[in-house]
Amino acid sequence: MSVAHERNKDRTNALRVVGLALAVGTLLWTFRDSEPERVASLLRRVGGLGVLILLPQCLSLFVESLGWRLAFEQMGRSLPLWGLFRARLATEALAQTLPMGVVFCESMKPVLLARTCGADLSTSLAGMAVRKWLLVSSQSLYVGGFAVLGFAVLARISVPMLGFQGLPLALSGAASLLLLLAVASYALLSRGRVVTRLHALLTRLPSRWLQARLSPLEARFAHTDGRLRSFFATAWSSPLPLLAFLAGWLLEAVDTFLILYLLGVRLPWTSVGALEVSASFLRNVAFMVPAGLGIQDLSYLAFLRALHVADALNVAAALLLLKRCKECFW
Repeated sequence: MSVAHERNKDRTNALRVVGLALAVGTLLWTFRDSEPERVASLLRRVGGLGVLILLPQCLSLFVESLGWRLAFEQMGRSLPLWGLFRARLATEALAQTLPMGVVFCESMKPVLLARTCGADLSTSLAGMAVRKWLLVSSQSLYVGGFAVLGFAVLARISVPMLGFQGLPLALSGAASLLLLLAVASYALLSRGRVVTRLHALLTRLPSRWLQARLSPLEARFAHTDGRLRSFFATAWSSPLPLLAFLAGWLLEAVDTFLILYLLGVRLPWTSVGALEVSASFLRNVAFMVPAGLGIQDLSYLAFLRALHVADALNVAAALLLLKRCKECFW
């Protein structure tokens, strides 16, 4: 058992090293022709106003925590907003720092919610499931909205970026898939007994140790299902949690818009939104790489070049240095 565990651990570590190496290699290759003096000049232009760059992500995490608190209230629990914000900040740090951090931070949420909010396991599990639904639902609106608003821009830059038409349709398709996933999750979680059935399935496994552990937890599993049904019973009549999560996504676009503005780049809001939607989508796809390192950076550069931004390479380098410093701070 321990040998198999060690082998799995070695494979995971190897995957992390390979992912990080590829990310760093991509990053160095992408900006190999950038001019350090020009990048430094752009950064000096930002000056002390650079502190403003910290605000959008702080507000994004805060409004998402507020939406999460409202969701817990709809489940019949009132958790402290400050505790939820602390837990959200900690998981964001893990997701941005560690290879496959998005996966790892999920396992930490029950521990953090118990520590910062005093939440029991059933409440934490219900809250995590609801948060996932809110994220997927709001992201489908976010991606779909900017795919529509930025359709003309996306169509114009599709060939320079990809070599063929189809970028707006690809984003529209991604939004449709997210919406389909949200609808399927709603149908599964709102009317079913998903967690209770999972408990029943696990207790059928031929392991006396596992059965002995799970048997006293049956009431907690049923309690989790009850909390989920309570939330989804009012999900549409009380849409504030969903709107708060959507605001969190929109603040990501505000973040990029603000940095570009401070660097002297004036782009329409819809263009910046389309850029950020594509970049965040790539970051989520490349979840094994910490903070989408390399992948996200290449997409920003490709967008700025396709939009004919002057000195795109050095602007992209300055943009990403500011973004990475902001992520390191949080």
